Amino acid sequence: MSYISGLVNDIYNNNPYNNNNNIYMNNNMMTYNLECEHIIDNLDNIVASCDYNIVNDNENINEIKKIRNNITDIFNCDVDELNASNINESDTEFVNEFNEYFDKFKKEYLKEQDNYLKCENNLINERNESKTVIKKLDIVIDFMKELTEDDCDDGINSTIIENIKEYSKQKENSDKLVIARNEYYNSRLKINKYLGIIKKINNMDNVNTCPTCMSNVVNIYLNPCGHTICDDCYEKLSNNGERKCFLCRSSILSKFPLYFS
Repeated sequence: MSYISGLVNDIYNNNPYNNNNNIYMNNNMMTYNLECEHIIDNLDNIVASCDYNIVNDNENINEIKKIRNNITDIFNCDVDELNASNINESDTEFVNEFNEYFDKFKKEYLKEQDNYLKCENNLINERNESKTVIKKLDIVIDFMKELTEDDCDDGINSTIIENIKEYSKQKENSDKLVIARNEYYNSRLKINKYLGIIKKINNMDNVNTCPTCMSNVVNIYLNPCGHTICDDCYEKLSNNGERKCFLCRSSILSKFPLYFS
């Protein structure tokens, strides 16, 4: 205890900011405490104005100076200057893997989007083609209803009827519509899985990012469903025939600008 008191006494007696040569002789402890508080509160000014590297004759002071300089070096270290060499690779392995998987997720999600829109457009075309075939078959049926047995005895009409039957069988056996429907269905299932993850991301208050491209800021909301989207993705949906919301598949009647205050 006497050793510590001696250190404090030596430091304080040699402090250029001390107005009293010996605090113990004056028995003024309050003044001593105020002086210490002044030194602590003005540490930055003291660091800038004093040279603590000068060797003093007092070994006790030199020892404390060394400790003080070590603390000052740590204090002045810029914590924003990260040293990658001090980071353990295993500590960031999960973060690096997650970052790679997220980039891969985004890439695959955008790729599946293009595939989905392609499948949807193909299904629309095949459905329209099927509607045309059905109309033609209705006309053929009405035509055949008007034929009498005498008409069927005509060689020309018989050939027409056989050709109509062959055409009908070809359309019946065509599996283009079935293939288009299955491709659309499978692609929609994949998209729904991606959207499930995106909903979790949006629950983290990342609400200003477009859920379709995951890059741009949303600036449009759709009527009547109210989902938000960016200009680029809206144009992408508009160029795909029927305009439907990519999230809920509701028909888009109109769009309105979205502003953030």
